[in-house]
Amino acid sequence: MQEDRIFGTYSANPGEHSQPRAARGESPAGDSQALPRCSTRISFILAGMQWVGHRDLFALIRRTDRGLVRLNILYLLPLCLLPFGASLLGRYDQEPVALRLYGPILVAIAAMRVGIALYVIGRPHLLWQAIDDRQRRATLALTVFPGLAYLLAMLVAVMAPVVSLVIYGGMPLLYFLSITVLRRGRQRDQEYADFT
Repeated sequence: MQEDRIFGTYSANPGEHSQPRAARGESPAGDSQALPRCSTRISFILAGMQWVGHRDLFALIRRTDRGLVRLNILYLLPLCLLPFGASLLGRYDQEPVALRLYGPILVAIAAMRVGIALYVIGRPHLLWQAIDDRQRRATLALTVFPGLAYLLAMLVAVMAPVVSLVIYGGMPLLYFLSITVLRRGRQRDQEYADFT
């Protein structure tokens, strides 16, 4: 089973090998060395994407309260799991189980970012300046859409692992492109225009 190879358990099925591929000296991810490096790049860019969004949000916050501090700490929890997901994906890049385990980490990160955005939007006294409806919609779209894309990548991982990997890698590119387009369309006198 795929789970057996990923978690290194032994198979009780006599028709299968009794050890995982890595223990037998075989490459668990096949012969391709480009994709493990690709998983590290994807995770690095995803971490950068989260940092940019987090920095943009907290640049607009005038003061914090206990709820925001707690949400921020909870946001860091799934973010700390990203290296684990990158390591798993680097070793087992074409395994649907690895791709499906990488997805919940990204979905949890996106969900926490949505939670922080909703918390701050609902408490304009925490911001330097209240945001308008256009910026509120853009913020929610930029925080919700990545989570939905990661969920889709998890679902297609079994049928099309390469498509799943492309979604994981392509999402940061779409995110940064969206931010660029939104920032070009902003009005120059609005301090909150960097709210992503």
